[in-house]
Amino acid sequence: MAGKIKFDYDEEEDILFIYDPERKSFGSVELGGNVIIDFDGKKRVVALEFLDATESLSSLTGKKITKKMLSGIKQAKFLAETKKGMLIIKFIILCAEKPIESMLTMTALNYRSHAMAAFA
Repeated sequence: MAGKIKFDYDEEEDILFIYDPERKSFGSVELGGNVIIDFDGKKRVVALEFLDATESLSSLTGKKITKKMLSGIKQAKFLAETKKGMLIIKFIILCAEKPIESMLTMTALNYRSHAMAAFA
């Protein structure tokens, strides 16, 4: 994660966008329909977008997340790392009431499965 991570929350649309303003998005992947992960040309995570953010984050954390909480965000950040073919994205959102933290996982974009190597 290079530079300072920024965020925008649209309370009316209930969309939270956490991003690195120093990197440009080259493409994105949807996880479960409500979470979008943006990547740069080197397949590094540059942004996280949560549609229906209160519902998405409540589901991810197992805690009740409200629009009031998200409207009071003071800071948000994420860290992405690849381990054993999996991309692990840890994020934390600092609100006035309590921190919201969780992680997202998916197969790394550059991972080549040994099982699928025979078909390549």
